[in-house]
Amino acid sequence: ISAFHQRHPGVRLSIREVYRDELERLGVGAELDLAIVQLPVRHQDLSALELWREDYLLAVPRGHRLASAKKPVALASIAREPRVVIAGGAAAAALEAACATRGVRPDIALVTDNVESVRRMVEAGLGLALVPRIMALDPRWRVALVPLAAPGVHRRVAIVHRGHGYLTVAARAMIGGHLESLGYG
Repeated sequence: ISAFHQRHPGVRLSIREVYRDELERLGVGAELDLAIVQLPVRHQDLSALELWREDYLLAVPRGHRLASAKKPVALASIAREPRVVIAGGAAAAALEAACATRGVRPDIALVTDNVESVRRMVEAGLGLALVPRIMALDPRWRVALVPLAAPGVHRRVAIVHRGHGYLTVAARAMIGGHLESLGYG
């Protein structure tokens, strides 16, 4: 976004942060030119261009027994631990599946709608959380970050839109700039 703004200072960007379903609805309804969402896309009327793939890390309070883990941790091994989750996300679904394999009910200490709340609640010791690697690299995270054992949890992030025929000049420039950064331009 910063590089785009430098190349096209006359284009006014508007950023909205809402749940994926809402972003997709706004994209299908032509209220947004582009949206950045986690795949898979649920609306068949949207086209997707994958931006990146990344794994999730386990965020634990610094004093937690897993904070000094020398090896990746299996999701099933934390099935009985209290957790902080973002409702409806891939991480929450993976944790529920891990609990199901152990035959235990998930211990959800807190449900939130944003990663900043997750960070603060883990720091406060309310529970463990799965966080995307890119977010966990933020220096404000004062938690221990532990890799997950295979198969782990991963996410794919993409730009979605209604199709090339519907893109504005600015949206085409944004997508084209991304393709150039990947070496396709």
